[in-house]
Amino acid sequence: MLVCPVPSSLLPVENQFESDSSAEVLEPGLTAVRPNALKNFHDIEKLLEDRRLAIFLDYDGTLTPIVDDPSEAKISTNMRDVVAKVANRFPTAIITGRSISAITNFVKLNSVFYAGSHGFDIRAPGGEKVIAQVGEEYLPLLQKTCKELRKLLKAFPGSLVEDNKYAISAHYRRVDPRHWEKMERIVDDEVAKSAGKLKKGHGKMVFEIRANCDWHKGKAVRHLLTRISPAKFSRAAELRTPTLLSEGKNKHKNLSVLKRKHDLPSVKKVVVVARPSSPTKKRRTQAEQNIESKEPSEFAIYIGDDTTDEDAFRELATSGRGIGIRVLSKGSEGGQQTAAAFTLRNVGEVQSLLEMLWQRNSSE
Repeated sequence: MLVCPVPSSLLPVENQFESDSSAEVLEPGLTAVRPNALKNFHDIEKLLEDRRLAIFLDYDGTLTPIVDDPSEAKISTNMRDVVAKVANRFPTAIITGRSISAITNFVKLNSVFYAGSHGFDIRAPGGEKVIAQVGEEYLPLLQKTCKELRKLLKAFPGSLVEDNKYAISAHYRRVDPRHWEKMERIVDDEVAKSAGKLKKGHGKMVFEIRANCDWHKGKAVRHLLTRISPAKFSRAAELRTPTLLSEGKNKHKNLSVLKRKHDLPSVKKVVVVARPSSPTKKRRTQAEQNIESKEPSEFAIYIGDDTTDEDAFRELATSGRGIGIRVLSKGSEGGQQTAAAFTLRNVGEVQSLLEMLWQRNSSE
């Protein structure tokens, strides 16, 4: 199978481990028996002692409920206000399977970092300045595959093929369950035509097609953490004036959140060129990492509800740089496998937790 990993020079040497949410079964030993983050907030506070917080958020199922029509997954005014408050105080990123254009149109906040297409397209606050893009050479193939899938899956009433630029989402939530297997076979056939250049993953009632690159939400988190300085960010926070992205042709005229251009944490555009992987890459143990690296000053909390978020949960758990919090699916409280440290029951609890994190910092 052709795999195109990101050059190791792009990211820190420590914590080079393999993980991929396209696998249908999570690592052995992971269980859903995790404490509720709200009820055990004192434990989170202990983890945050003498650490600077960075927050990472999924969108669908985390900041807004899952809906039948993806175009109607609109963030509430209250949730947007809470995210704006949090982003004004801590480095905050939204990492989603949606394209950059889609997620910025939904969220309309210029104070958060955006990582679209499952982290393949990472932007600075406002969504314009590119920090990193992975697998650009596969865009023509993805566009061709998306066009073909739209034509083939049109035969299934309720299906929807979403073009997320660096990823394709084939939704079957509204399709008759009797046709799901046939839909998946069609998706598999199209992926097979790519001769290993594309791969299929699973989300909530959706098949995700991406470039077969050694990249995922976990590596996007790691990449952002190396380029966000929470200390510098917190010093600049007092100068910040949160604004919404305006509508229409001039929507990017008010993208400047910080009053002085040097107040924005330094970011550098990195266009990643996929290269052949090394089959002999050695996994380093956590003990080796602990010996060779000092504990970082930042502490990340990643909140998400989907299989693709597990890569980020594992990244933070393995590196020791933070924790994951899984938003449970309805009815899955006792049986959903996760690498997260805590859970939340719904979008409402996500909003409550963000409020508590913001209030905790306000009282310090």
